[in-house]
Amino acid sequence: MLVTDEAMRSDPRKPYSVDQVLSGRENSRSYILGRAAELAPQLDCLVDGQQPDADHDGYGPCFQDCDEDDPAINPDAAELCDGVDNDCSGFVDDTPACPCPSIISEGQTFYLCHNDLTW
Repeated sequence: MLVTDEAMRSDPRKPYSVDQVLSGRENSRSYILGRAAELAPQLDCLVDGQQPDADHDGYGPCFQDCDEDDPAINPDAAELCDGVDNDCSGFVDDTPACPCPSIISEGQTFYLCHNDLTW
């Protein structure tokens, strides 16, 4: 939806002045143009919905496949307790089947778990 300057000026519910809205729009435009190469893949996903699938695992790079070079890593993959985020959850080995790494400090053992444990 395209918002025109005239529509912004006539909207009685607007919480910001027209100048603030136009300034925000210009700041957003400058941000995007200044990072065109970095943002291009994400913008392509939003614009045309195309998802090239380089590793042929059924998931493209558009906010789904966290490793487009490895077909074994995708959102439907099982976590393998191998130090890799196999299921693209954002955490490594974050399933209850995976052991928690631990450290010992000043005689105390601390478990560094990514999943809930029952004690």
